[in-house]
Amino acid sequence: MASSSAYPILFFTQTWSGDDKLWIFYWLSSESKFGIASFPDTVYEMEADRDTRKAFLGNIAKSLVEEYWETMFEEGKTKIKQVNDESATVCYAFKHFLELPLLDDPVKRRQRIDQLVKFFVDEALEKKRMEQGKHPLSSNNRNHSTNASSLRNNSRKQPTNSRKALRKLPTLGLNFDDMIEEDQQRFRVLYAADMEDLP
Repeated sequence: MASSSAYPILFFTQTWSGDDKLWIFYWLSSESKFGIASFPDTVYEMEADRDTRKAFLGNIAKSLVEEYWETMFEEGKTKIKQVNDESATVCYAFKHFLELPLLDDPVKRRQRIDQLVKFFVDEALEKKRMEQGKHPLSSNNRNHSTNASSLRNNSRKQPTNSRKALRKLPTLGLNFDDMIEEDQQRFRVLYAADMEDLP
């Protein structure tokens, strides 16, 4: 199985019963950042090296960390245990815990949310293009730091292990019409308006 470095971003979503919000669990392989985010402006994250991930996954063999880490995202088995003003505690298999500090810099929070939103929008637009039988956008036309095409090519394949489930792309409540460019512009305007009150 490919290492997590082959995936620009891994993610899954869940609604936490503590606040009924939709939370996104994400892994940014280029930055080794593991975090959770809830729109419009809440982000908890930390740098998670291989040893940290190994301990969180249950002290498995080091050679299996990347495979188990990917499986954790495919199956969505990590849960939120607690969230407060300083940190969020997440658990894996109900017995392994990790505390993610609040990303308290409002500029960095905004940048991270923007990065996640852009990725989701690009992926949704790409999916729409493929459904319409159009060719995928080239990396030059995409112009963003995460390689969504690479993610699609790797993560959308049927899992080799039958117990693995493919992730579902969060739509964030958006519906994309046939006019892709128009939809993307409409979303940018709405999203910018929602974020005006943030520092």
